[in-house]
Amino acid sequence: MGGAFRGQIKHHGANWLFVYYVNGKRTHTVLAPFEAFPFRNPEQVREKFADRISELLRPVNAAVPNAALMDGMLTLGQYLDQVE
Repeated sequence: MGGAFRGQIKHHGANWLFVYYVNGKRTHTVLAPFEAFPFRNPEQVREKFADRISELLRPVNAAVPNAALMDGMLTLGQYLDQVE
């Protein structure tokens, strides 16, 4: 894939799901009930639950070079401290 994994937001049944891969296996996490967040666009759900999604993807993207920087998880200062 070459970059950080983003996963996919899906409306399934009564819930919004976050679908992603861990060690090559598809998995999912319920983000919220659809009734509580009746958005039309899955990207709205991604924005609303950005922190939770980042938590879920952090270990998955840890092995991807520069994924932490692309995902905005490190500040420039933190990166420089690690590189030195």
